[in-house]
Amino acid sequence: MSRNRKLLFGTSTLLALFVVLEIALRLLGFNYDSFFTQAFWWKRFAANPIYERDPARFWRLRAYANSDLNPESRDTQLINSMGFRDDEFARAKAPGELRVITMGDSCTFGDGVANWETYSNVLEEMLGKALPGKKVQVINAGVPGYTSYQVRTYLEHELLPYQPDLVVVYVGFNDNVPAVNGITDAQRGVVSRSVWTIQSVFGSLRSYQLLKYLLLRVKQRMFPGVDPQEKNPEGPENQIFRVSFKDYISNFLAIKKLGEQHGFRMLLFTLPHKFTYEPERNKYIRQAAMQGHIPLLDLFAFMKKYEAQGEDLYTEDGGHPNVLGHRRVAEAIFGKMKEMGLIPADAEAPAATATPAPPTKRENIGTF
Repeated sequence: MSRNRKLLFGTSTLLALFVVLEIALRLLGFNYDSFFTQAFWWKRFAANPIYERDPARFWRLRAYANSDLNPESRDTQLINSMGFRDDEFARAKAPGELRVITMGDSCTFGDGVANWETYSNVLEEMLGKALPGKKVQVINAGVPGYTSYQVRTYLEHELLPYQPDLVVVYVGFNDNVPAVNGITDAQRGVVSRSVWTIQSVFGSLRSYQLLKYLLLRVKQRMFPGVDPQEKNPEGPENQIFRVSFKDYISNFLAIKKLGEQHGFRMLLFTLPHKFTYEPERNKYIRQAAMQGHIPLLDLFAFMKKYEAQGEDLYTEDGGHPNVLGHRRVAEAIFGKMKEMGLIPADAEAPAATATPAPPTKRENIGTF
């Protein structure tokens, strides 16, 4: 048999085996859809038109999304040309400009409030009034569902050219979500554009899904996603989270190091909510702040102070700040910026109103 005929015979045999395997997997009902199409809360990202896939961050905000809806509605999530829930602004930082980037999940993004009601926009207004004559830009870089891994990746890969003076980090609720198939965010890692294209083309093939499933299982064995000492006080022991406690601290320390390298300050929040107990992640937030000498805003305690005075600061789910909650967050940041020397100590900001517009009832989508 000639060499070409042997090659043709071998190729035909492999193709036939592939077809048989594909048919067998379909008949057996095998379907491994990985991160984006599992029947969990992140299916919302495939259905909501403001999101699109991203190889490094898993998903991102789609430029110009919801641009045709009422900008004053709390159901409108206006995304600008650069992929931020924010007004349009110049990419290049002006001389003497004070620039702040607020990062986090839907608590920063502003689920349940209008674009102009987010703490990012309120803070920008406060700073503008307190610093007349100075250009101020507060960029809302919050994305619903994000973990500290995604925040860190977003900053490392895309936000440094915006040259912030301060990066505010308010994230942790999604870090404590169980990892899909036991694979943490860090293990999924940054996927190259070429691999991303291959996945888009071949993702529907059951044989490709099987190969991906087996490779992820090998990766999971090589890089365990949970420390044996980690225990979830609100669930099963040794639960694998999207971000482990150890990696949670490491992500904050990495952001602090980026600040030292690129000339910005970092401000870290404890996580607030309306419930009496503190979120488990707050312990690790405080540990990271102490270990990395990171300025810490105890937002949990700050919000409790106003709750004790009878203020309602959250939407129906108890975790997302409502209109007044966002104003209180902005006040807290303003005060901390004075402590950090980023604005004059005698700078005055307008007080938050105790009678915000009534919140629109929204479905509890279970993600931050």
